[in-house]
Amino acid sequence: MRCWIAEVETDHSPLTLARQIGRELGVIVLQSALWGERDRFSFVVARPFARLEAQGNRCCFIAGGREFVSYGNPWGVLEERLLRYELLEEPDLPFPLGGVFGYWGYELNRQLTKKLASKAARRPEVPDLCVGFYDSLCVFDHCLGKRWVVSTGMRADGSRSVAVARERAEWWLRQLRRPASSVSLCSDAPSDFGKKIRSNLSREAFIEQVRRAKIFIQAGDIYQVNISHRLDIPFDGDGFEV
Repeated sequence: MRCWIAEVETDHSPLTLARQIGRELGVIVLQSALWGERDRFSFVVARPFARLEAQGNRCCFIAGGREFVSYGNPWGVLEERLLRYELLEEPDLPFPLGGVFGYWGYELNRQLTKKLASKAARRPEVPDLCVGFYDSLCVFDHCLGKRWVVSTGMRADGSRSVAVARERAEWWLRQLRRPASSVSLCSDAPSDFGKKIRSNLSREAFIEQVRRAKIFIQAGDIYQVNISHRLDIPFDGDGFEV
């Protein structure tokens, strides 16, 4: 079956649309910073039909309200799922029809080479990999000033349904017909914001690491090093504002 693709008229921008549907599961907005010929598109996705989360070798695939846990290299598990949900590109369209959106954590490098030592304390509440598989999306073309809704009808078992494609497309159309409200990205931080920040490394320990790094550089053992520390702060507000 062919994908359901339609150009739509709307006052929404990627940010106003993402803010409007922010309570939906798996909302992601990818907005181009430079609107040129090579980076002219922005994308908004929501409601993935399946998700994959990985922590170390533990991989959890979530679909239809059920969890399927396996153990192995997350890259291999992700590749297997990508093959199941592969879509043929539309030759006349310069943007994707759906696919995988999410984040790949730095800790995944341990799955590429086993020689890297891991000394940092792991954060179990933050997966190494967290991606969603999306059967529909909204596309913004900043060069032409056009918007499209794309719906593939893809399901968790790898099959595609015309009814599902139509249902998902109609959901996007309802969201785009609603009036777009302004989005402020200049909210003032609370006055005590800085006082609540906690680092896992003291000032003295950080300075000592810089001193040791200089010694290694002078000895010719290394030529570059990135010294980092983790910052935590309690927050119970709107994640979109962050």
